[in-house]
Amino acid sequence: MVLVRCCAKVLVWVTLLAFIVLLAVMGYLFFKEYRDAVDEGDELNYLVLAILFWSFDGLFLLMIFCCYDDIQTALAVITAAARFVFSNFFILLVPIIAIIVTCAYIAYWIATIVFIYSIGDKTQYNNTPFSSVEWDSTTNNLWYYQLVALVWIIAFFISVLQFVIAATAAQWYFSSNSDQSGSGSLCKSLYWAVRYHLGSLGFGSLILTIVVFVRFIFEYMKKKVEKGGPSNKFTKCLLSCASCCLKCIGECILFLTKNAYIQVKYFVTDR
Repeated sequence: MVLVRCCAKVLVWVTLLAFIVLLAVMGYLFFKEYRDAVDEGDELNYLVLAILFWSFDGLFLLMIFCCYDDIQTALAVITAAARFVFSNFFILLVPIIAIIVTCAYIAYWIATIVFIYSIGDKTQYNNTPFSSVEWDSTTNNLWYYQLVALVWIIAFFISVLQFVIAATAAQWYFSSNSDQSGSGSLCKSLYWAVRYHLGSLGFGSLILTIVVFVRFIFEYMKKKVEKGGPSNKFTKCLLSCASCCLKCIGECILFLTKNAYIQVKYFVTDR
């Protein structure tokens, strides 16, 4: 972390320069082989490879010049992130705690599902120690309720995790100045999440849950259509396009909700 904080810019620029030099050297080596080659076919191959490496090297160098400001901005973000983690080292424990809480909930969910599975009328198989359980409509609906709750609550845990990290980073950033580095409180961030923003986090988690189940239902129907019999290429193309669009929508929703939690913290006043 100290290395990233102090030497991030140097490491990135040295890496980029080394890659440029490597491409130039590869082009030179192929050009040297072209000059020493005896067969005309080998000469052409080596010459083409040398030109390709030099061309790519030139394009890469031009891209660095064009994106110089963006690279500097990215390096500044990396340096600031390293400073934030260095000043708030306990932030590294937040994902670990979130994983432990999520695993505990999954264990509770499994125990609940086993209990729900045992509810119903048991039918003994003839001359065997095994039996089957027949559910009524209430038990069947309870199973779907538990499945939705699993996805929703895990998404909620992830939302709280993202908000706590964003809120702690905001505290650190706005308390920092040119003389000293700021600080952030994990407990205060968690209090803000529970006290002021629980509804926003729950609503964002609900949106993610709906998107996940829409994709799941579509993929299930897609498998049924594919197994139902031979389908033409147009149908396969249409299903693939729909699946791709749903995946893109899911990624966009995930990106928007994550940034929405950050905006909620940054622009909410009187906290």
